[in-house]
Amino acid sequence: MVATFTGARHQAAPLSLHVRSALLVMLGAAVTLPALAQETKAAGELTEILVQAYGFTSKPIAEALVRAKTRGVTIMIVLDRSNETSNDSAADYLVTHGIQPRIDSSVTIAHNKVMIIDQSTVLTGSFNFTESAQKRNAENVLIITGDKALAAQYRRNFEQRLTASRRYLGYIAPYM
Repeated sequence: MVATFTGARHQAAPLSLHVRSALLVMLGAAVTLPALAQETKAAGELTEILVQAYGFTSKPIAEALVRAKTRGVTIMIVLDRSNETSNDSAADYLVTHGIQPRIDSSVTIAHNKVMIIDQSTVLTGSFNFTESAQKRNAENVLIITGDKALAAQYRRNFEQRLTASRRYLGYIAPYM
């Protein structure tokens, strides 16, 4: 389920091409629709994507972020510490492709599921950035556009969590 609200009055307004394309890729739709993949490839308007994620195992989302980075988009990611001990986390893939995630280890669980796009669009909800969320789970995603004050509040929280985070050091195999 995707709901879109804009501004304080929640008036319907279309998502811009670059935001709509980026979100569809992140939600997995463009994986099966070549036309949307082309849209995303051509949409060079994005400047920044901030990500806070609890679970991050989705290869299509990681690939979309890497593609955005190669187009010059600033990508910053804060992950829960569980990504260090999950052998299917996309964190190592991101590092290999020049995106250095941070680990929010100052809290018991960093349970955020947020993307802030160009300081004006917020994606949030129960949707973890995982293959299970994309294919098997009942999830919800809320996309809020045009409310820069709300996006600024989410950005402040992102910056606080980023400041409290440390560098991702790589996968740590569990030991017994």
